Amino acid sequence: MDNVNKVGAYLQSELKTILEKSAAAKEVRGEGFIQGINLEIPARPIVDEAWGGRAVIDQDTVVRFLPPYLLEEKACG
Repeated sequence: MDNVNKVGAYLQSELKTILEKSAAAKEVRGEGFIQGINLEIPARPIVDEAWGGRAVIDQDTVVRFLPPYLLEEKACG
């Protein structure tokens, strides 16, 4: 559970960075690895383009992220 809490907090932080840069994103919410972005616009076209439909859409405007619990934080670059 330590990894879920640590990496989940990192995931939420990164999603909030997206929120700050996007006029279409209203809110990031979640706990641990279960995270979601609430959008001002329909989510389906974004998910289809970016992830080939592999994310879950809630209520037409929420993209929900459910990564596997073995996910690890990695440095990019």
